[in-house]
Amino acid sequence: MNGKLAVFLTPLAICLGIGGLVLLAISFIKPKPSESIQQQDQANLAQQPVQQVQQQPVQQVQQQNQNQQPAPAAQIQPQLREVTAKEIEVFKSELRGIPAQMTGKFKAVSQTWVNISFGSKSNWIGFNIDDKNGNFFQYAIADKQKFSGILLNLKRNSPITLIGKVENYAGTTFFEVQEIQ
Repeated sequence: MNGKLAVFLTPLAICLGIGGLVLLAISFIKPKPSESIQQQDQANLAQQPVQQVQQQPVQQVQQQNQNQQPAPAAQIQPQLREVTAKEIEVFKSELRGIPAQMTGKFKAVSQTWVNISFGSKSNWIGFNIDDKNGNFFQYAIADKQKFSGILLNLKRNSPITLIGKVENYAGTTFFEVQEIQ
């Protein structure tokens, strides 16, 4: 081995290790594509047909847009995730703020957790449901002005679908209702 090369490679081999030295050597030895291969690639590209974009007059595009019907509200609404009482209990931080739906049976209006978390002058109405698996959930809240009439008139065990999101207020995780079906 050449003396100058050995002096250069010895510290490099210590720093990189044998594997690193082999990779370094391979990168210097790596063959470059020949000009004939590069010329063949360019010729192949030149032979491929070029797709031409058809341009439509502006009036035609505007007329097509006017003829389209607006999408129904169900298509515009974001995809709702079906959640259960146990999922909210276990995955409360992962579910926080995600549009969700909870189905089950209405049990009763209850201000217990609302009063504990927000005080008696809160704008929330609290209620309990059994989710679709029959598990009791006592942390459903809704806007008092908007939903108190509906909730106070529901009979025990009435089927109910809640649309809203999981939120954490005052250290307690609630299902904040935005719509009741």
